[in-house]
Amino acid sequence: MADLDRLNDRQRVLLVAGAADLHPITAGHVLGGKPISRKTRIALERARANLDAIREELGAALDRLAANDTASTAGAASSASMPGGAAALA
Repeated sequence: MADLDRLNDRQRVLLVAGAADLHPITAGHVLGGKPISRKTRIALERARANLDAIREELGAALDRLAANDTASTAGAASSASMPGGAAALA
């Protein structure tokens, strides 16, 4: 994952915490190389196994945002073309 080189420490901590459902302090300990519990190790292994699902969820969320942006832009354009639409919005 070459993109991880672009992340700062805070982003890395939050990425690991979110993916493995860990507290950010625990994720920081993981990234800092501190000893971790068996439960934390299991959470990390499950997160690794779910990377494809995580990627799909992120992609779906971005697709929804793009669709919402397109719909809101189209809605603004259509209201501006209506008589008094742009004036009513201003």
